[in-house]
Amino acid sequence: MPLLLSMLSLMIWSPVCIRASGGETSCDRTEKLAVFESWAEELGIRSNFRSAMYALGGFEIIVLCDDSESMLSKDVVDDMGNKMTRWDELRDTVKLIVDFGALFDDNGIDVYFLNRPTLPGVTCASDLEKAFKKDPIGGTPLVSTVDRIRREKIDPLESKKQKVLLVIATDGQPSDGKSAFHQRIASLPENVYVSILACTDNRAAVAYLDGMDRLTRVDVTDDYMTELEQIRSKQGKSFKFSKGDYIAKALAGPIQPWLDQLDEGRVDVPQYNRVPKRDAKGTCCTIC
Repeated sequence: MPLLLSMLSLMIWSPVCIRASGGETSCDRTEKLAVFESWAEELGIRSNFRSAMYALGGFEIIVLCDDSESMLSKDVVDDMGNKMTRWDELRDTVKLIVDFGALFDDNGIDVYFLNRPTLPGVTCASDLEKAFKKDPIGGTPLVSTVDRIRREKIDPLESKKQKVLLVIATDGQPSDGKSAFHQRIASLPENVYVSILACTDNRAAVAYLDGMDRLTRVDVTDDYMTELEQIRSKQGKSFKFSKGDYIAKALAGPIQPWLDQLDEGRVDVPQYNRVPKRDAKGTCCTIC
């Protein structure tokens, strides 16, 4: 399957989201599993990457989008050699993350921004269209926004032992301090897993994130083309890593150690069965 990064997500990706009456997300597990497999097939997600994503079952998923003015920089190159803005890269990636993530999080995805209002309970990428139409503006207050997310979402869930996946898509250094940002992520409770996506191939802008990748339950992933190059430098030039596999790593990398390690050293990629475990009633027990 050709690796059509932005063209794939912009021209092909138009999934029909699962909704129950009243706009709530349906929790028909069999239906969700079928939709997941269909979307995964369309995006070229390999079976072992798909199986890794089943670990998302039971997670509360939160996405933080960097909408600072620097996101307008046009320095990201897609797989076709076309330049795109960092905001384009973030938008295309987050849409896919939300659509897949909402299959596992029945409450929908809470989407935070640095400089615009929060969108709670998003169940479909189309719900983000209005927010993404506005150009990025403002600074990069990552520290204060992570503090707000912890106060509003993470701390109330800690006592319930609810697992949380926090996906942070950003293009550079926080305006309120690199060391403070590192400290905030390092001090998150043990029920929180963090995926940081660098939405630029400007290594100088995001080099400080490399140290955070060594934190427990944290995975740092570069933009797609940079990540592809890094993974192939470790796993071999013929290693397959589609845009869909990239989305799988973005979601499950902090949870599945082998995904985190793909860009760090040689990895024996697990060979899972594609179908998840089933409970005593015969229903899929990890997709909802």
